[in-house]
Amino acid sequence: METNKEDKKSNTSQTPTVKWTDKAIFNLTWPKSKGSPTKRTRVRVKLEGNPGAHLRGVYINWQPITNKKSVYLDYKLKGEKKNGTMVLGELIPKVKATQYYTNKLIDLSNSHKDGDGHWISNPNEKKVSKQFILKTQRKTIREVIRMIVEAQFPRKNAVGFIDYQTARSYARILMGYNQRFQHLSFLNNTKGWAKLN
Repeated sequence: METNKEDKKSNTSQTPTVKWTDKAIFNLTWPKSKGSPTKRTRVRVKLEGNPGAHLRGVYINWQPITNKKSVYLDYKLKGEKKNGTMVLGELIPKVKATQYYTNKLIDLSNSHKDGDGHWISNPNEKKVSKQFILKTQRKTIREVIRMIVEAQFPRKNAVGFIDYQTARSYARILMGYNQRFQHLSFLNNTKGWAKLN
């Protein structure tokens, strides 16, 4: 059985390429020879030529019907078998264009690549600094328990305070079964809210 080489060439579709410039990307159009695009058509557009080391693995995900173009980054961590993909964002003319994403990619490569240009850490995972952790955890558990007891067990979603029986059971859980708990007395006031003595 013989196959015709010309038939094989006509069936293969070429991946479109584009230069990494605002004008070339925003003037990208759907070729008439392919017919009209369907609703779910998404085209992976590669960058033309040798765009630079910081743009290695970058491609544009283009939806021809909506003309939405998003920048994606394919990377492979050193010593890992699977590739990772990171969505950098949507290309918006004069707001988030090629210069914006070039700066973002340079920052990513400076913080996640070694001197040889290999990915050593996952760019999708954000680094959390000690200062951020300290800001979010300003109070200790003991301080929070003390604040709740001093505030007479306020309600979470409504105005006022909880009942004395509920306050007693919460206090027992928060403070533990010890002598400090023996010195507390729980009563209801005229509104039915717990009052500590």
